[in-house]
Amino acid sequence: MADDFDTLQQAAEWFVRLQDEDCNEQTLTAWRRWLDSDDAHRKAWEQVEEIQASIGVITSQTHSEPAVNALRSNHQQSLNRRSLMRSFILLAGASSLGYLGWTHRLRPSLRLPLTADIQTATGEIREHSLPDGGRVWLNTASTLNVNFTPQQRLLEFIDGEVLIETGKDPQRRFLVNLHEGQLEALGTAFSIRRLSQGLRLQVHQGKVAIRTRHGHQRAVEAGQQTHFDATAINPVSPVASHAVSWTDRILLADDTRLQDLITELARYHQGYMGVAPAVADLKVTGTFPVDNIEQALSMLNHTLPVSVGRLSDWWITIEAR
Repeated sequence: MADDFDTLQQAAEWFVRLQDEDCNEQTLTAWRRWLDSDDAHRKAWEQVEEIQASIGVITSQTHSEPAVNALRSNHQQSLNRRSLMRSFILLAGASSLGYLGWTHRLRPSLRLPLTADIQTATGEIREHSLPDGGRVWLNTASTLNVNFTPQQRLLEFIDGEVLIETGKDPQRRFLVNLHEGQLEALGTAFSIRRLSQGLRLQVHQGKVAIRTRHGHQRAVEAGQQTHFDATAINPVSPVASHAVSWTDRILLADDTRLQDLITELARYHQGYMGVAPAVADLKVTGTFPVDNIEQALSMLNHTLPVSVGRLSDWWITIEAR
């Protein structure tokens, strides 16, 4: 995201203004002047486009060029309200890479999201029974394939976060394929989360063996966690007792930075949730529902010196009161 919270907020405010019924050529010209005045403005605008595209209608790439031309032309004498808004929505709904390009760029692991065996939408948490009697929980925006055969039990973890409890079946190995390598579970319960770089493995029962794509191996015991990618496995550290509280649809904060809590809550929100730097380091303790973001924000509003602002349903900011 943009380094400058205020600049990103300005970009969002422009986005909302350009969708207003009173939007006209004068507003469009002012937006264009703001956009061109600083590279930081352009970067922030691109991020707002990306956020909007992630929750909006997928717009064909073939429509984006006419939209760009309509919005950026300095030679058009007039644009009526309908054509102006149609052009803007097309541009906002499809950034320079288009929606699919945005998804691929931010989440390179997403290969088969439309054909996966089990998947959850943003804000959804789902429990699923496995053929061996085990269970799997998918956290928000997660994707998983299941391929059990008479010879082995195989899952393919694509994106998001999952908690897996394996069934008892000593005759068949339990494997999880990843872009970064493979996991083998040994009578266990464990969770996997895809991060911006690599994966986090937390073992809650039993043991899990990691084998990376580049040949690195490590066994992780119950109560341990590690981060790894295709090339390396980090040292293990203890797993927090509330690591999988999300399966109960709650987040537990224990003297947690407000920024860190909002980063987690934002995973369950369709859109953007940001924290002003002035309050980012405030400490929070409490239990917050992930399936009721409004209640979680209200709790923060009543217990901390902050206010919750909204430019739209999909743009929420927490600032000093």
